[in-house]
Amino acid sequence: MGNVDVGNAAHQDPAAHDLTSHPVGGSQGGMTPARKHTPLIALFAFVALLVGAGAVLAVGIFANRGAGVSSTSVANDNPSGVVDGKGPFAVSNSVRTSFGVVAVQYVYVVANATAPSGSTPIEVGLAISNLSGKTITVNASQFEVVADNGAPIPITLSSPHPEFGQMLATVARTGGVRFIVPAPATKLELRYHDTGGDKRTIVIVLGRLDQLHKIAVAGG
Repeated sequence: MGNVDVGNAAHQDPAAHDLTSHPVGGSQGGMTPARKHTPLIALFAFVALLVGAGAVLAVGIFANRGAGVSSTSVANDNPSGVVDGKGPFAVSNSVRTSFGVVAVQYVYVVANATAPSGSTPIEVGLAISNLSGKTITVNASQFEVVADNGAPIPITLSSPHPEFGQMLATVARTGGVRFIVPAPATKLELRYHDTGGDKRTIVIVLGRLDQLHKIAVAGG
């Protein structure tokens, strides 16, 4: 995905946008200079361009929401509503880590994916932000799901997932990860093992399997 620079406006030559009206054919007694509407037309065109750009941006945001689309962007260095501690936390909580913030944005059952008998695939939307000011490493093995206090279930890496490994400073990554959980599970928790700082395990409650939405995704 290419980068779009929206912060730097191109320098414009003031002489190229002279808003002064000049008489046509020189000054003549009693003759009113002809008005130029070019600046006004340009203003309306510029406003329309901004509105169009905003609409495209909004469409892109809503199209990717909860769709499991992995992305990398610039992290918000001053996030609001961040919670601390070990939890348990809820879906949509932004939880402070040793390097920044981790959150679960959504969770659902993948209705059209195959799984062994007696099990169900779920997708968990992760958001990871590095606010530490230095390069860190986040591995898939640090995330696991526990069903009904049973054995830890690792991420299914054969499915699409965010890029793990090194994360540069001020980088944020989002994307869906999949787990194969027991079909009758009544209590699902995501656990993130934070290996930095005080090396704590963050617990985020995902809910009951039978209460999760079922969504068919492209490619299954």
